[in-house]
Amino acid sequence: MDVSYFVGRFLGSHTFKGGYFHQSQYNNTLGTFNTAQVLLNWATAYSPVTSTTICDPIIAQNASNPAFGGAANATAAGCQGQFGYYIVRDGVDNTGADQQTANALYVQDSWTVGKGLTLNLGVRFDEEDQPPYDPARFPTVHFGFNDKIAPRIGGAYDLFHNGKVKAFASYGQFYDIMKMGLARGSFGSDYWHDCVYTLDSTNYAAITPTAPLLSVNGGAPAPHACTPTGPAPGVTAGRFIENVDFRATKADPRDPAIDPIMKPMKQHEVVTGVDWAINPNWSLETRYSRKRLDNTIEDMSITDSLGFYIGNPGQPFADVLHRPVVIPDANGNNYLLTTSNGGPFCAECPAVQPPVRNYDGVEFRLLRRPTAKWFGAISYTYSKLRGNYAGLTNTDPTDGGGGRHSPNNGRAFDLPNMTYNADGSPDYGPLATDRPNTATIYGYYRQKWFRGQATVFGLSQSAFQGSPINTCLSVVGTGSACQWINRGSMATFHRDPTGNIVLDGIDTNARTEPYFQTDFNLTHEIPVSKTHEAMRLKFEANITNLLNNHTATAFNENVIATGLINPTRPSRFSGDPRTDWGKVMNGFNFVDALNGTATFAGVQSPRTLASRYGMATVFQGARNMQLAIRFIF
Repeated sequence: MDVSYFVGRFLGSHTFKGGYFHQSQYNNTLGTFNTAQVLLNWATAYSPVTSTTICDPIIAQNASNPAFGGAANATAAGCQGQFGYYIVRDGVDNTGADQQTANALYVQDSWTVGKGLTLNLGVRFDEEDQPPYDPARFPTVHFGFNDKIAPRIGGAYDLFHNGKVKAFASYGQFYDIMKMGLARGSFGSDYWHDCVYTLDSTNYAAITPTAPLLSVNGGAPAPHACTPTGPAPGVTAGRFIENVDFRATKADPRDPAIDPIMKPMKQHEVVTGVDWAINPNWSLETRYSRKRLDNTIEDMSITDSLGFYIGNPGQPFADVLHRPVVIPDANGNNYLLTTSNGGPFCAECPAVQPPVRNYDGVEFRLLRRPTAKWFGAISYTYSKLRGNYAGLTNTDPTDGGGGRHSPNNGRAFDLPNMTYNADGSPDYGPLATDRPNTATIYGYYRQKWFRGQATVFGLSQSAFQGSPINTCLSVVGTGSACQWINRGSMATFHRDPTGNIVLDGIDTNARTEPYFQTDFNLTHEIPVSKTHEAMRLKFEANITNLLNNHTATAFNENVIATGLINPTRPSRFSGDPRTDWGKVMNGFNFVDALNGTATFAGVQSPRTLASRYGMATVFQGARNMQLAIRFIF
């Protein structure tokens, strides 16, 4: 709801405007497995998640199995049965209901001071409530009007007082509303548990989870095939390895999951430029944009299995390696405050890094205003997008098989090492959608025919510089938990006759090929009635990627085919995950890590080079044609 009021004789003219905004979103979800999902991994070793030592008994048992040929071979084979391993999975299940509300107020004044100067002054106040799906375990996230105060200021000046050249500038702060995906994923709705077993027989029919069908359960959510703790009910085939909770969120009162002084997501930006009306039909527009991220909200953890913290990356609450945290002990029942053991969790680790997303861009646009015959525009932008945080949508192709669309639940801060490069420098570089040089041209031409018929021809051409290609070292967590060599750098490797991975070189400005796309549009209108001019028959044809280009837009960036770089250190206390964060955050030789040599010998097995590494995985959409017939009246 908006209201405006005009005042014409008070130090110039004013257009005052104010408004109120209300939003409410409701989600009631039930998504679950009808019985169970069983994943068979043949001839493959399993990488443990909850503990680096949990596979030791399995490997020790394998040493006495003739199929493995002794202790040395069993150790080399890793954590698996004679034929691999399998998973009984519940994930991702969703249950529960939630309702989010948001309100906003704003006031602004467009003040024409005189002598060609206009000022735009305003401020906006927002508040919101995001309840949890499970209120028994998690609190409501609330941001009040005093938490989200966004000033806006701008001005425009007619340089020559003839309406031909306008210079303008503005500054603004902008807050985002939390997305319900975070509440669903971390506050009680998501359930994702893996019960992992050795595959000791090829008789997969012997794997018999006993979770009942939904229909048998009256349509209500069925009991989980992989229960919250321990083995899967009814499953006796193979040897149980571990139960992994991939949606664990801290819920201990001594170690809250949500930062009590968390700030909302915020960015600020400056825009300035000059517009020139060359003549009545042509104009030239120029503008410079500078955007900076101030805060974001994300989930963070020490390991994927010990629970997530929700807060602002870069703040003290997010510094999980240096502040007091609570970890389960070896029995999984009691808790241990790490600082009671003589210091922070990892005193040798570097500082926590804040989120960085810096955009600078200069744009030039030459426009032809619409006339009876044609109109069009030519634009060119030179820009840089740098940082360690892609935004609410994670466009890193390693996350989610091509980019994760989970606002506030991205991968960027899940593990402490992910904000550091392999050489120990803070992660900062060209983000996945950085295309420094982009140009577009489009135009439409209208041709009139007899009896009021008209045909409009439209053509657009895009030409973009390629986007960055990286090398992802899968360190500690999962294959998508990347530690980059450096953003925008891609390493090439080969295997020597002994099986070692050898570094061939590093392209420090690796990018995809330039992206070109031509789109065509055609419409033709026919009047169908002399007495009702509004009645028309319209034919349309829209062709995207007219020339059918097939440019690769993303590449496989994961070096490792199986396993993870997961160095360990001696245990410092009961329940210690033993991950050597200092080794992978203070700089390390990633070739040694891949080969399990030098400082990684003994605690790090050799890794397998992924055969698809460096190959294209996502391509430009093929030519597409859409035809339409419309009757307009």
